[in-house]
Amino acid sequence: MIIKMNTLISTQEVAKRMGVHQVSVVRWIQQGDLHAYDVSKGNKPVYKVAESDLLAWQEKRRERA
Repeated sequence: MIIKMNTLISTQEVAKRMGVHQVSVVRWIQQGDLHAYDVSKGNKPVYKVAESDLLAWQEKRRERA
């Protein structure tokens, strides 16, 4: 699998890759555990996660385990 480090992915895609519900991903973001960008144009946040941030976060979780 080829990963572009500057690609932004949706919380739905993050959830799919991690095998969790999208709500869990949003919770991680809101708690400050996973860095994301709010790309919304309205009141409700729409988060996107950089590939590099997801990979770094996964690595950090592996180190804690």
